[in-house]
Amino acid sequence: MSTNWTWWLAPTPPQGKKVHAFNLEAETPYLEAACKHTVQRDQIEENPGQKLWCLPCLIAVGEQIPIAVDNRRRGG
Repeated sequence: MSTNWTWWLAPTPPQGKKVHAFNLEAETPYLEAACKHTVQRDQIEENPGQKLWCLPCLIAVGEQIPIAVDNRRRGG
């Protein structure tokens, strides 16, 4: 069974906050990110957009990385 990863902002000491991939379906007080970083469920928050992404999570999750779609016409 595959995991549905959700990208959330979480405290990552000592760097501050980073966007990690979490499985929010787990019913525990602590969540484990794809990179094995653990954080209390009440400490995660939505990603406001301009925060650093966790490289180990990006590598672990691979093709489930959210991609912004740019529908503007290109060319000239």
